[in-house]
Parts: sequence; C-alpha cells; structure tokens
Amino acid sequence: MSKFILVLIITLLSKTLVFSQTAGDVLERGIKLKNEEEIIIRFVNDKFAYDRGSEKIRFIDLADSIFLAPGSAVKIYLHPLNPLKYAHTTSNKVIIDQIDEQAGKALGSIFDLLEIVMPTTNPADAAAGAAPDCDDQINTLKAAIKALQDSLAITKKEEINGLFAQLESLSFDQESATISSLQTIEKSIEPIKSHFTKIDASIVKLKQDINKLSCQEYDMFITKYVYNSLAKEMTELKNQLYKRVTNLEKTYKLVKEVQEQASGESGKPKWTIALPEVPSTVGKVSVYTITINESGYHLENGEIVESLIKEKAKRNLRIRRFGRFIPEVSAGTAFTFLKFPKYGTETDSLGVLRVASAGEEIFRRINFTTMINLNYFINNSSVHPFWQIGIGVNSDFPTFFTGVGLRLNFPPLRRLAVAAGYASTFIQTLKTLEVGHEVSGTAELEKDLSYEFQFPLRPYVGVQFNF
Repeated sequence: MSKFILVLIITLLSKTLVFSQTAGDVLERGIKLKNEEEIIIRFVNDKFAYDRGSEKIRFIDLADSIFLAPGSAVKIYLHPLNPLKYAHTTSNKVIIDQIDEQAGKALGSIFDLLEIVMPTTNPADAAAGAAPDCDDQINTLKAAIKALQDSLAITKKEEINGLFAQLESLSFDQESATISSLQTIEKSIEPIKSHFTKIDASIVKLKQDINKLSCQEYDMFITKYVYNSLAKEMTELKNQLYKRVTNLEKTYKLVKEVQEQASGESGKPKWTIALPEVPSTVGKVSVYTITINESGYHLENGEIVESLIKEKAKRNLRIRRFGRFIPEVSAGTAFTFLKFPKYGTETDSLGVLRVASAGEEIFRRINFTTMINLNYFINNSSVHPFWQIGIGVNSDFPTFFTGVGLRLNFPPLRRLAVAAGYASTFIQTLKTLEVGHEVSGTAELEKDLSYEFQFPLRPYVGVQFNF
C-alpha cells in the first residue's frame, strides 16, 4: 500500500520537471522587459550589444540571453549596419568584367584601322577635280575619333574607387552624419555620370557624320563600314567602362536603402531597423536567432566585386513570458528528526499469536526525491527567495516537506540553495487492533494497518545543489 502511494505521488510531481528545466538560465541570465520596452540590438567591433528602448540609450554587451516579455510579443530592432560589410538577410550578386586589358586593345586598334581606310590624297588628283570637301569630312571624322579616344582614356576609375571606399567606411553610428556623407557622395557621382553622358553624345554625333559621308574618291560602302565598326568598338568600350559606374550606383543605392529604412517608419526607436516580432506565449519559449554575416562588396584588383558570405557572429535569444515565480525542480538533502512506528506479531507464553510493537525507525537525514522551488524573480539579483514543496523517501515511508529558502547565484556558491520548514510523514497506524490483541496471522495484521500523516509537523533544514 505504501509503495503504491509513493509511486503515485512521485509520478504526479515529476511532471513538472520538463516545465522547469531551464529555470536556472532564466534566473541567472533572465532579463525582464517592462511594458512597452523593446530590444534594440547593435553590432559594433565584432560584438553584440543591446538596449531596452530607454530614453537615454545605453548599449551593454549582449550574450546568448533570455528576455522575459510582459506581453504577447516583443519588438526587436537592429541598429543599421553598413551593407557593404555586413548583412542580416540576403545579398545581391554583382558580376564584374575585367575591362582594362580589353580597353587597351580596343584603343590600340583604332588608329591601326584608320591607317587602312585612310588613303593618302594625291595633290595632283585633287587638282584634277576631287570634291573640295572630302578631306574636310575625313579629317572631321579623324578628329572626332581622336577626341573620343582621349575621353575614353579618362576612365574615372580612381574617382569611382574613392567614392566606393567612402561608402564602405560609413560606420552608421549617427543618423545625421550618415545622411550627410551620402549626400556628398551622391553629388560626387553626378560628374562621373556626366563624363560618360558626353561620350555617349559624341558617339551619336560620330555615327551621324559617318552616315553623311559622301566622297567620290572612296568606296563609301567600305569606308562607312570601317568607321561604323570603330564607332561600335568605342561604344562597347564605353559600356565596359560604365560598368564601374553601374556598380558604384548599385552599392550607393544599397547603402541608401538601409539608411532610409533606419530613418523612416514611425512608431519605432529612432535610427533602427524593425525585425519581426517574437511571440511570447504562456508555457512556451521562443528561440530567436540573429546572425550577422560578412557580405556585400569590396575592392579587389581595383574593381568593385561581391564578397563571399561568411558568418561573423550569432546570438540566440530566448523569449519567455514573464512570471514572478519561476518553478524549478531539484534534488537535495533534508536534516530533521522523524520517527516511524512499526508493528509485527509475536507468540506469547501460551502459544497465542498477538499484535506486537516492532519498535521505531528513526531518520535524521532524508534525501529529496522531488522538490519544487517557486523562486521569486528579482532582476539582476544574486539571491532569489523561494517557497518549496516536495517529497522525500527513506525506507517505505514518504515524507512531505514545505518551507522557504534562498537560492544563491554567485561564486563560489552558484546554484546552491538552503531552506527551512516543516516536514510530515506517513506513519503506520492500527485501525481496530491494538498492541496485545490476538490475531490469526500476519495477514490479519496487515489488513488492519493504515497510513496517516504524523502530527505535529517536524522542522527540517534542507540543502540543494546542481540544479
């Protein structure tokens, strides 16, 4: 009978074990959020820091943490990062061609082709009736090609790389400084674009002049074909050079979008990026992982290229619905003084079997089988008071405990608890029989035994460790 009661009690109490497995982490690293408080995360110098949306923002180091939310969700924001160095979501792919060698070859071939198609004019032929404007037309085309050659030699590579370096160096620490720097960079991009716009206009004009070319001395089909080929080659060279401008504009736009995202939107902390809300449901824990990756773009051999994605840092945040009392299951030892009466049978001098006292079993130390501590949560505290209730077993007799104590949370006593209270145990009692009564056998005695709580309650002192 006693063993059945013991198994039943232990089965019921042990169900709380799963519920409180992480209580130690909650108590030691739990961070209680007040109503309307938010989590603002910042990643600086390869380290995470956070603030809870206070009026005077003060960032402190962020480890893998547990946040205790008072409501149904937690708003999380990320201080903006330079997207040319870091990303917390996705990355864009940029394909860069190696153009320097191609540009050199193209420019070198221009005048080689010109020598082929430009025959030397014989003065005698001219005097014999050549159209007086043929040489002027050819010279105009040659001058236009020479001017385009000079313009295309100005690649603007150093200016483009310098502006990219400015974009890459933006720290995003202050909103006003970031916006001001972007405005300056945007203004500096315009002259570079204007340079290539003028080249475009010159190429268009060159093609128009080629189409207008009309000289009886030359085969117009071959001459126009060669000059149009030169114009096409210059167009391709310009397009290759302009890819640097395109990549610069892409990276500028990427940085600008992050700045606008951090600056815009009402109802959020200033200069942050809103992340998805994290649900906080009673009985459940949300595990929120934020990862910072090295990604974006960098200069390699003088060209803007995409960086390989590489994990830089990661933090796991557990969001748990706040409760003032944190349940925790633990084991330990209680020191008390309990007596357990025993009964048996004996045969008297006449040979009659009678009920007899088998003495008492005394316990001064009892191991906790299951003990639930309801810890009172105090933010950033090294000591947590608690109320406890539990059960311990020595021999066949279960003992109930209830009391109060302190859970210590500082070295060298980390995760040690001391408690004091009162204990009561089940004891065997006789329902109808008494010591000395005649019985037919031990079966009759066991049938008459019952189990009752012992009163008065006995004091105990308990020690618990290794939660």
